[in-house]
Amino acid sequence: MSAATDHIAALARLYGPTAEEYRRALPEHGESVHAQLCELATRPSLERCDTAIRNLQGLVNVLARYRERLQQEGAHE
Repeated sequence: MSAATDHIAALARLYGPTAEEYRRALPEHGESVHAQLCELATRPSLERCDTAIRNLQGLVNVLARYRERLQQEGAHE
């Protein structure tokens, strides 16, 4: 890693959401996905499908950052 990359990683550890903050947000993410999928099932459209795909991809990114934070904070379960 370069010095700049090390610095960015250090700032992320200091200022990014904690694992607890990610954990507390999970139910809200789940409710949002649930509502979008119910809407898609009730009123199918390409636009709603595309929106759901983008939002699910975003959630995958959130979960990846949550996993990284758990690892940084020493969660080994």
